[in-house]
Amino acid sequence: MEQLLAARAPYAECLNAIGYTLEELGVTDAHGFPYPDYRVGVPSEGENDALMSECERIHYFYIDMLYQIQPASVQAQETEFVAAMPKLIACLDDGGLPIPEDTTADELKHLMLEDLRAHIGSETDPAASPRAMLVSDCLTEVSISGF
Repeated sequence: MEQLLAARAPYAECLNAIGYTLEELGVTDAHGFPYPDYRVGVPSEGENDALMSECERIHYFYIDMLYQIQPASVQAQETEFVAAMPKLIACLDDGGLPIPEDTTADELKHLMLEDLRAHIGSETDPAASPRAMLVSDCLTEVSISGF
């Protein structure tokens, strides 16, 4: 985490140079592992959005990605997912996506992705497919931000 935080300084400096700010939000476990969260303050004009993206790409994006996919982070995220499975399965079942009793974590992820693919595009008109947001809503209900 120290390297990730060290990369924040030049990222913040780059953002400041174009009129944006970086606000530290502290360390959270929202991703299933310790993550030093932050928010970028955007001026009302937002005319430097391309430069903001460039600041992120040059100074922060890759080290952030490496931090999130390192083995310890992936394992922590998997542990959180497995712990949430009973509530997640109940939510999915209640919403109309039946999940077999002996489903593994990987099988559950596959079933959820298949359900998302089957209903993709219907989120613009949820009434067209009541299950359009089921997977997303259930993941939110059990506080899983990704898998």
